[in-house]
Amino acid sequence: MTFRRILVHASTYTAALNNLCTVFEQIAKANLRLNPAKCSLFRRQTSFQEHVVSERGVSTDPAKVEAVEKWPSPTSSAEVRSFLGLASYYNRRVC
Repeated sequence: MTFRRILVHASTYTAALNNLCTVFEQIAKANLRLNPAKCSLFRRQTSFQEHVVSERGVSTDPAKVEAVEKWPSPTSSAEVRSFLGLASYYNRRVC
């Protein structure tokens, strides 16, 4: 099994350390390994599943908003459905 990302949240530095210890213990118990080169600790903001997660909450990735704004005008019903699927996905998560 491959994980792309594990997010560990805390409101204080001490809580973050405690939460990380708990997560690391569970990873070790499951005989899983982490690649240190791919680990980022104590970040205030990160991209996760096409969103930006920060201390202010979850917001849409600006690159995705730009992609919607620059989407070419659809010329077929399939292209309209494709665009509406993308736009409604973000509408549910942003509004």
